[in-house]
Amino acid sequence: MKNFKITTPLVILALIIIICVGVYLVYALVVDRSVGSTATNSTANTTSSAEKECLAKGGEWEKIGMGLSKQCNMTFSDANKKCTDSSECQGQCIAENPQSIVGKCSSRSSASIGCHSLMMNGKASPTLCLD
Repeated sequence: MKNFKITTPLVILALIIIICVGVYLVYALVVDRSVGSTATNSTANTTSSAEKECLAKGGEWEKIGMGLSKQCNMTFSDANKKCTDSSECQGQCIAENPQSIVGKCSSRSSASIGCHSLMMNGKASPTLCLD
């Protein structure tokens, strides 16, 4: 009888957890679909013109960042050029480490996503994480 008293609360707890996980998964699927369709319908014309402009400039229209929103990803001709400030680059001047005195120009506009130290007037900035 002792085992029955201990087992019953554990079974009930397990069932509650299973139900909560199931409800969450169903909710997540429904919300993701409805939000995606609403956003697509309301911004279809804006996205289309932004995409056309991006492609006309030689960029790639793709999902970027954790939010996976579609953005223009440009490739820069001065990629990997040594730099001491972002003003010397088409994109950003990225430090190899926080102690760097020289960095390299980013290869693409999406290269600024993530955690990096940027070069500013010959000094690396504190590491920033961007999305």
